[in-house]
Formats: sequence, C-alpha cells, structure tokens
Amino acid sequence: MSSRGRSPWRLLWVALAAACVIAPAMAATGGLKVVVFEVLEDGTQERLPGATVTLSEPNGQFQARTVITDVNGEALFPVVPVSSSYELVVSMPGYASTRLTQVRVLADQVRPIPVALAPEMNVEVTVTGRRQVVELSEGATSSTAISEEAFADLPIFGREYQNALSLAAGVQDTDGDGNPNVHGSREQDFQMVAGGVSNVDPLTGERLSSINPDAIEEIEIIDAGADASFGGAIGGFGRINYKSGGNEFEGSFTLYFRDSTFDNDAAGGRDPLDYQVFRPALYFSGPLVKDKMWFVTSHELIRVDQPIDLIGGADFVQEVRGLTNFDQVTWQVTGKDKLQL
Repeated sequence: MSSRGRSPWRLLWVALAAACVIAPAMAATGGLKVVVFEVLEDGTQERLPGATVTLSEPNGQFQARTVITDVNGEALFPVVPVSSSYELVVSMPGYASTRLTQVRVLADQVRPIPVALAPEMNVEVTVTGRRQVVELSEGATSSTAISEEAFADLPIFGREYQNALSLAAGVQDTDGDGNPNVHGSREQDFQMVAGGVSNVDPLTGERLSSINPDAIEEIEIIDAGADASFGGAIGGFGRINYKSGGNEFEGSFTLYFRDSTFDNDAAGGRDPLDYQVFRPALYFSGPLVKDKMWFVTSHELIRVDQPIDLIGGADFVQEVRGLTNFDQVTWQVTGKDKLQL
C-alpha cells in the first residue's frame, strides 16, 4: 500500500525536474547578421571579406564568439539569447577597429547590423641622430647670421644695419653711434666688410658709410674664433653679403619718415626742437641674361635732422644729407666662377 501511494508523487517530481531542465533550452532567442563594408570616395560601398567580428555580453550571460566575414562581407550569429546589452567589435588589418555597444537581439529575428570600417591612418616619424663633428682646422668660431627676412622683421629703430649688430652675443653699442664693441674691446677694434670691401674709416677706425638695407642679403657677426680670412682688428668682425639678383624681376619702394610733431614733448622744461627724418629708398633687381647675368640697383635719399642734447649748453639740430647708391652686375662665368662688378 505504502509503495503504491508514493509512486504518483515520484512521477510528479520527475516531471518537475524535467521541466526545469527543458525550460532554459526553450528561452527566447534571435540572431544577428553583421555586414562589414568600406565607403569609397565616390560614395559606393564595398564589402570586406576576412574581417574579424566578435560578439560578447559584458554581464557574462553569453560566451563571446568570433566569426570571420565571408565573401559577401557578412558574419552570421544565428542563435543568440534575447538581450539589449551585447557588444560588437569589428577589426581588419589596414582598417581602424570599430566597437558597437548596447546591441539589441530581438526574439525570432535575424537582425542586420551594418558596420563601416575606415582605412587606418598611419603617421610615420623618422628621427635621425648623428654626432657633431668638430673640425679642428676651422677652430671654435662663434658667429651670428641675420638674414634679409630676419632683418626686416627685427624691432629695431631706424634703417641702419648697425642697429642690428648688438643683437649678437657679446656685442654692445652703448652710445648708439653704430660703432659696436665686442667683449669689451674698443669701438675701433671692430672690422666690418661689405661686399668684400672694408667699411671702416682708416683714420678714425669707425664706420665709413651708410648702406641701404634693401640691398643686404645677410649680415654675419663673428665675435670669437675668426679664421685667417679675417684680419685688421683685434675685436670682432662683421661681414655684409649683398644681393646678386635672380631670374625673377623684383623691386620695392620704402619710405621712412619721422617728425618732431609726433614725439617732441619738451621734456625737462626745455624748448622743443624741430627736426625731421625723410628717407625714401628704391630697390630693383632681375636678370640681364637668364641663368647667366643679373643686376641689382638700390638707391636711398637721406635727409636726417638729428637733435643733439647738450648738458650745460644750448641744444641744436645736426643735419645729415646724403645719397646711398648700390649698383651691381653679377656674371656666372662658369659653374664655379662668378664675376661681380
């Protein structure tokens, strides 16, 4: 009797256990079809076979799967539990990887997921290092070069090239007369060469003449370690290289103007001095024979009234009148030889 009474209960427990096992297998599922492509420059799409597509679920309820796209650029995940928190990662050599989050799987549907891959941008940086070779025959020369463009942009007063010399290390012009001293040497010990010709007065040791800055290509100041090509001074050396022209015509007109009306405020209780600076300049260059001969012409009119303040005496205005002229013809005789007149 007892054994017969327990048999229906046993059958019930067996049925419940079977239902618990079968129920998860009958949970709602869906699918995903990932289509991988590249957008070309003309706007059309090109499928990408061989791309790697990985599907995962951050909560761990789904074991990650990886599928390679077929010849049609498609990766199929036919049976996937319904969820809205899947993550897709698509990658392919030569393309930037793409990550999609919160991918949703719908019940009883294979949902298409289009994924566009962009070509990977590669930036290559090459760093080359080399040891600096010290030429013992040249010595330890210390120099500063000021190019034509740098000279035009320098915040210096006036149009005299001497105003730029003090920008070099160790060069000073405390009285502003255009005759600098280098590392404490005398003003007369500075040697300046312009176009291969000395611009130093042999009597006073100071600068000889003004130079139109429009005709200057480069200024070089050597404050230490000058080689044997320099001589005639025990201080520093300077070298001015003139422009030689080129195969293109170029020219400029500049006007430097200053008047006491703009900056004379009678400081110190003295009567103001009337003065004026007027310096128009014209520069023109170009070819005479292309690739063979070029010309440069540069002229500047100088009309300067320089106010002089005297301590214990009457102030006065010093007048400077002049004209700077530079005319040069360059002939390329051979590939290595050049003649300038």
